[in-house]
Amino acid sequence: MTRSIHAVFIALAGLGIYGPLTSTCLSQGIPLLGTGGRTVPSQAYDLAQNALASGNFSDALELAEQEYKGCMKFGADRWIDSTAAAAIVGECCFEQGRYRDAIGFYNEAIIRAASHGNWLEDIRFPSQPLRIKNSRPQQLWGQSPRAIKISDLPDRMSIRLGTSDPQSVLQSGGVLAAPIDYPIRPQEVMRSLAISLYRRADLLGPMARDGNVLEAISAWLQKRPAPQNHFSQAWIDVCLGIVYWSQARNEQALPLLKRGLLLEGQFDHPLTPWALLVGGRIALDAGQYETAKTTLEQATFAAAAQGDARALEESFRWSTHAHLAFDNTLPKSVLPAISWSEKQLRSLSIRLLSTTASVRAEQGNIQEAARSLVKLNQSLSSSELALGRCGAYSRYTAALIAYAAGNDGRGDAEYAKALTLARGCSARLFQTQLFTESLVRGESTYSDREASDLFKVLLADPLPFAIQTDPLDAIAVISTDRTSAFSAWLAVTQKIFLTNSRGDEAWLNAIENQRRNSWLTHQPLGGRRNNLLKLLTTTTGNSDELTALRKRVLARYPDVATNLSEINVIRLLLQKSLWECRHMPRDTPVPDDSETWKDFAARSQTLENQIDFIAAGRNVIPLEFPPLFETTEIRNRLVGKQRLLSFTWTNFGLFASLEAPKQAASWKVKRPDEVRKKIIEMTRSLSLYHPLRPIETGRLDNQEWQTHAEALITLLFEDSGVSLERHHEFDELIIVPDGLLWYLPFELLPITTKEKNLHGATHLRLKDTCQIRYSPTRSLAVGNRHKATAPHIIAVQASLTYRNNSPEQSSALLERIDTAIENAVFLNSQTPKIPIGISASLADTLVIFDELSANGKITDRPLIAADAGRPGISFNDWLAAPQKAARCAVLTGLQTQASEGLNKATDRPGNDLFMTAMDLLATGTETAVISRWNVGGRIGIDLGIEFIKDRQRERLGDNLLPAAVSWQRAVDLVTAEQPDFNQEPRIKITSSVIPQDATHPFFWAGYTLIDCGILNAPEAPTDSKVEQVE
Repeated sequence: MTRSIHAVFIALAGLGIYGPLTSTCLSQGIPLLGTGGRTVPSQAYDLAQNALASGNFSDALELAEQEYKGCMKFGADRWIDSTAAAAIVGECCFEQGRYRDAIGFYNEAIIRAASHGNWLEDIRFPSQPLRIKNSRPQQLWGQSPRAIKISDLPDRMSIRLGTSDPQSVLQSGGVLAAPIDYPIRPQEVMRSLAISLYRRADLLGPMARDGNVLEAISAWLQKRPAPQNHFSQAWIDVCLGIVYWSQARNEQALPLLKRGLLLEGQFDHPLTPWALLVGGRIALDAGQYETAKTTLEQATFAAAAQGDARALEESFRWSTHAHLAFDNTLPKSVLPAISWSEKQLRSLSIRLLSTTASVRAEQGNIQEAARSLVKLNQSLSSSELALGRCGAYSRYTAALIAYAAGNDGRGDAEYAKALTLARGCSARLFQTQLFTESLVRGESTYSDREASDLFKVLLADPLPFAIQTDPLDAIAVISTDRTSAFSAWLAVTQKIFLTNSRGDEAWLNAIENQRRNSWLTHQPLGGRRNNLLKLLTTTTGNSDELTALRKRVLARYPDVATNLSEINVIRLLLQKSLWECRHMPRDTPVPDDSETWKDFAARSQTLENQIDFIAAGRNVIPLEFPPLFETTEIRNRLVGKQRLLSFTWTNFGLFASLEAPKQAASWKVKRPDEVRKKIIEMTRSLSLYHPLRPIETGRLDNQEWQTHAEALITLLFEDSGVSLERHHEFDELIIVPDGLLWYLPFELLPITTKEKNLHGATHLRLKDTCQIRYSPTRSLAVGNRHKATAPHIIAVQASLTYRNNSPEQSSALLERIDTAIENAVFLNSQTPKIPIGISASLADTLVIFDELSANGKITDRPLIAADAGRPGISFNDWLAAPQKAARCAVLTGLQTQASEGLNKATDRPGNDLFMTAMDLLATGTETAVISRWNVGGRIGIDLGIEFIKDRQRERLGDNLLPAAVSWQRAVDLVTAEQPDFNQEPRIKITSSVIPQDATHPFFWAGYTLIDCGILNAPEAPTDSKVEQVE
């Protein structure tokens, strides 16, 4: 192995790439006075550098570890040569994706430099001024935009070890050693320090600015530990500039980086490319793209002049980023640099080729991308680069090529593989994991508020720059399950709250982020497809910014604009066709216009392919859904006497909050385990044991559920200072449940008052005191709602409403639906030859009376079940193109965990209802009635019918009557009637008890009204203050 690496080393030296570094290893140089004649860093160090440049990371690591083991030690302490050795081991670990190990070695390199005092002052530098070095000009890929001069500074110098003052050594208890001159390459040690500082900052991100390591090196560098008025002060300047940059002190970093560029004001040196690189990145962060492009291009040539492959690769990487962020193009130097580096620097060549292939694919140059991909894969077949970022972008390019060809299956498979590789080399995911683990182990030095602020940064959506420059990393971040990190964030914010009663905003903001992320994680490309579809198909109600973005996207992809225009024309024709057949018998298919339907389906599939391609690339797509508002804005969006009641389960227990426009109260539920127990007991007391078995009417005479409801109202508000008895203070309650609380019908909770209801009881139920609606997140509860429009087409799916129904029962129920709902189109019988997702997408209201299971994989849950050989659709299908028109959805037959009495413990209780609600809302639905369990007979059908009828006819001025009012009317009307138990397949009549009405909660309390948004919601004033209720 060593022989082969040595051969590569010799070849590179001959090409002049590593001339300045290798001369000392391969020539006699100055006489060696140290033991064994070993210069530090040694030849193994250089061989490791060359192995890295060739992409042979395992070989490089073996050589680097050899260098590290051979470093000088004085007792247990390592000498300054360990700075370079630790840095090169760190670089090998970095390339292998072992970031934790890499950070350890970078930290050691930094500590070694800081702990050896003024070692630079002991270097025997040349006594004469530097002169220009006479050497043959290098043949590079182009002409440097900046004049580069290399000095004749020797690569190897000597350092004085030992002391000529025996008395001082003996007095201090030291060991006498004869002073010797030891050969060393000081500029390489300082370059290694610069690399360690740079890479540490890059890997740790916002965490890099803290810690003892940075404090130690900062203090050492600020002492200017080099000869005064000497060119070596330039090395100090560059390293200190990188320290300040890692601390986000860019204004202090830039002057140092500029001053440290040259030795004696004219000569480049080994730290010059790193100074230019960091300076370019500072300009990039400030949005100064022209400056960044120029500076980073200069860094590439400076790196080549120094023979520094590490700086060369990094400079090209960020130069490419600068161009892509500015105008989505590659630097002109990339293609000639690929040719130049193919034989000399294989790693650089492969990296540039992977970027070129991906950008060509994104820009629609599919044939060129495919040719580049073939060449790239040939190179990767024998390189460890296939296991990291380059391999990820190879898969990424293959995915884009597949999407462009309309092969979504292949595209998704390749993209999944790309994301798997990208997650392994994502600095942001590493930072998140590292910080989370430090908190869990109790090793963090951050205060709770500092930790919360840091989590807010680490768990935020990627910035547009990240999408434009490294889309795979950005999408890997938002599509990765970061539950443990969000849990740690919640724990920190709840500690803040528990020690400060006015600290509730932090945990409420954290949970809002967590719930949003839990949905995005399950969506393709982290929700980018869903949000792009919404952006492209929404032409009204968008902000000016979104409107302008839509225009830019359509201008860049004119084929998409044409397809959307054609789809909209066909959509109107087909909606008109459905509207005209709404009064036809339900078994009569719509007029045969098969070609138009086929065209609509084909164009919708094309749109889906186009969205897959665009969303997978570098296009900036704001994740507008789910919306994310700060707590202050949420409270100020509440109007009138609205109240927002939220619950959150965490490892710390159950937390709750009741919010109003100008008041808020938060508390920790005292006995969360009892809450869990009572919810399960209450569910079972409602006769929920098995989703199929009949329920005897005798069970419906059992009022045990009332006892559990009374216990729950006490448990949830115990010692909170909050009482729902003051219901006169609010007229609408918006509930945001969590976990098992999704299965609790809050409507049943008793409110103790002196008033009497119609039955003479001294207790009112919550449903009797106010409007009640549910929302999966607080932001969705108060988001902007579109102005109400009259409903038109109502799509009904009702084939077999419940598996225990007899054919006669099903027929009778279908007839009842047909008679009661105007403008209904029956999907299963009137559009039998049309893909059901296509016909359903045209309806303004979607009503599904069939039984639906919430079991299985989240993305594969059925929204419309398969029937008589006709394929159904999953929620995942419903989220895809074409756009959906349904503002209202009714799902009366969804079976959740509650239908089995919560007998099976799961990791995420309530997730079935949460994800169902989120998926519907993501397609534009604003109101949804979703069952917790399927009643399965006429009562369930009638509840859906009456709700839809009320939504059709009741209007107040220009605004639709609140959905909560419509739902309560439906419940009151249907439950007051005596049930026809011949049409209730789940009910088994016993002679002793025959209910006279359907007021038992089993029949109606299983439905959750999801109703989101506030019409003309007020904007949050910037100086808003909220009174905390103690």
